[in-house]
Amino acid sequence: MSAEPRFSIVIPHLDAPLIDRVLLAALEQAQRLDGELIVIGMERGTRRLDPWRTAVTPRLTLIDTDRPLNAGSARNMGVDAAVAERLLFIDADAVPQPGWAATLCAALEHSPLCGGSVEFGAATRWMLADNLAAFFDLTPLTKRGPTRSICSVNMGITRSLFRRLSGFDQRLNTGEDFDLLLRALEAGIHPLFEPAARVLHLPQRNSREALQQHARDWAAGSVLVRKRRNRPLLPGPLFRPLWLRLLGAPLALMAATVSLWRARRVLDAPWELLGPVYCSRRAWFRQAAQTLGGEGR
Repeated sequence: MSAEPRFSIVIPHLDAPLIDRVLLAALEQAQRLDGELIVIGMERGTRRLDPWRTAVTPRLTLIDTDRPLNAGSARNMGVDAAVAERLLFIDADAVPQPGWAATLCAALEHSPLCGGSVEFGAATRWMLADNLAAFFDLTPLTKRGPTRSICSVNMGITRSLFRRLSGFDQRLNTGEDFDLLLRALEAGIHPLFEPAARVLHLPQRNSREALQQHARDWAAGSVLVRKRRNRPLLPGPLFRPLWLRLLGAPLALMAATVSLWRARRVLDAPWELLGPVYCSRRAWFRQAAQTLGGEGR
């Protein structure tokens, strides 16, 4: 084992329900490939990671915070504690698959900002719909190459670029990875998508309301980031007439149908998810329209 880690894996939110599974999979790759793993967040009474605190575990750092942090703040704190030049990010509900760390590190030799693919796996229809709505263009079937779509659920970046971009914007509760991507593009960076670097994403959203709330949060964050980066989604006044808002529902349904068609080979029965995905896209559209209209744009 080398003295200095070859890469640093950073995971926010200690209190996530799947953190044990994610930690085990990430730690195995970190220890085998001379990397390190850093997990940051606040446990709210579950104490599921106490066994890791009492054991001496090479290459593992647990950072407890005295208050809940948003994902951007937690990731920035993790980077401050990290050592390696290559920084690998996953979420606490994303299980790294075999070869993930090595593949993403290799991709960083070609671009200082890289994204990997998202597998959906076996889950409830609400979880599958949530994944499909968010990551239909980031499946393992997406071709390797330049991209303008990267998410921190599976992302690699060099420390030098991360510092150049001043890290994640800690003021954002959602959309901080989208904001980082836009700033990288503005800086002339050409991100790379590497589908062979896979994570299994298991969001714990098991109801229609949870699915729709995630879509609303996602939309509000996206609109806010676009406003800050001067990349409007659509002029706000166009969203104000009721007839155009009603028109958004079938348009969202069409987008969901296209998403399902593109990802049909990834899932066993994707057409059964048409209804849940439609609910997600409709919630996203309505929230985006309300946010834009409320801002007078």
